[in-house]
Amino acid sequence: MRIAGLAAIVVLPALLTPAPVSAQATKQIYARVEDRAHSPVTDLNAANFTVREDGVLREVSRAVLATEPMRIVLDVDSSELIGTQINAFRAGLQAFLEALPPEHEIAFVSTGGQSRVRVPPTLDRAKLKREAAGFFADGGGAALIDSLMETYDRFLKKPSGRWPVWVILTSDGPTGGTIREDSWERFLQDMEMTDTTAHAIVWSTRGTGIGTLASIHITERTSGHYEAIAAPTAIPDRMKALAALMIAQHEQAGNQYRIEYVSKAKNAQSVEVRVNRPNVGVSLAARRIVK
Repeated sequence: MRIAGLAAIVVLPALLTPAPVSAQATKQIYARVEDRAHSPVTDLNAANFTVREDGVLREVSRAVLATEPMRIVLDVDSSELIGTQINAFRAGLQAFLEALPPEHEIAFVSTGGQSRVRVPPTLDRAKLKREAAGFFADGGGAALIDSLMETYDRFLKKPSGRWPVWVILTSDGPTGGTIREDSWERFLQDMEMTDTTAHAIVWSTRGTGIGTLASIHITERTSGHYEAIAAPTAIPDRMKALAALMIAQHEQAGNQYRIEYVSKAKNAQSVEVRVNRPNVGVSLAARRIVK
């Protein structure tokens, strides 16, 4: 929500990070500050912000623009179905790697039969391009859900000062691996409590299937981009367009402040943020605004 003036109040009971009752915890909220011309105000620091939870004043420990580069896990279907369209997938991977600026870290993971890390997070584009050029189908079903849960714990849960992002390129063909519905829901809830964003492009052969459903769920819950395509020949163009979208979103997010504050509240019902700068408007969100 956007409020002209000195304050913005948002009620986010489902998204505020819970803290233990007996211990202090650091929480965060995002704020975009604009002047009367709707231009971003980017010269503020922690001293410029006041935060109250349910009316209780909190210590603001840090307020910085969210300009850190992305850490991207490129999660690609390498199931048996992909073997018939491997050239389109290879071209799509190359198009994505070519379009994305070099400061963003990328890991390359495949999901045929089981999750396999082909390249761990790196800035080495040449290494990633070589792996993409030699990409092949592993066979079996696509172990997408297993891969998402494993790569989150391994690469995205603590991304070392980077914005954690998934790029899922998959089909809705046969799947491998198993997952309990309650475990998947807990995983999605955890995604909502973090900065992690997921984007997905699905080669839709049936219009249903675990690949489709999982991609829809995770992109909706993390405010990411979802797209279904009927022909794999569209993959290169769509992957290039997705890279352009991510670049634009990164620039947009860089005009937001990530405000960190100390709290003992377990289930706060509202957060109020004030800025000691006249004639500004404040928009608040529990996570990065990427749409």
